[in-house]
Amino acid sequence: MKRVFFIVKVWVLLLVPATAVRSQSSPNNAEVEIRVLEGEQVEYLMNGKVAEMRKNWDAAFTVNNPFNVVQDGATGPIQAGTLTYSKFERNIEKVLLHDSVIIIMGSELVVPKTAPKGSSHDTNQPIKRRFTNVWMRKDGKWLMIARHASNICSN
Repeated sequence: MKRVFFIVKVWVLLLVPATAVRSQSSPNNAEVEIRVLEGEQVEYLMNGKVAEMRKNWDAAFTVNNPFNVVQDGATGPIQAGTLTYSKFERNIEKVLLHDSVIIIMGSELVVPKTAPKGSSHDTNQPIKRRFTNVWMRKDGKWLMIARHASNICSN
């Protein structure tokens, strides 16, 4: 009987760490997948492929943009073609995984090529900003549901 108990105990000790390793690898896989999607969003933006960007957006994708306007992503200045960039660098500093939601935080360095009329953006001038992107897994696919970007004051 002691031998059976010992075998069960060893089995449990071996099984629990293996399960923990498997559960830890899932967030890593999700993080890799999101980092690829984040890179594609920048690539599509820089190549004017807004329709491709939209394929990774939820139908209710909402943006709090650097012009201090909260709006449906489908009606923003990128969609309208009034905001384009000659440079767009994204530095992901933190990835938080919460079940079916991933939050991306970091910094961006952008140089607008064109900017909406009346905006405070000078074209061809570098702008540093902070951003947060929120992704949600829906029907087996990661979709961006929200984005916030704020310019950092130059002082």
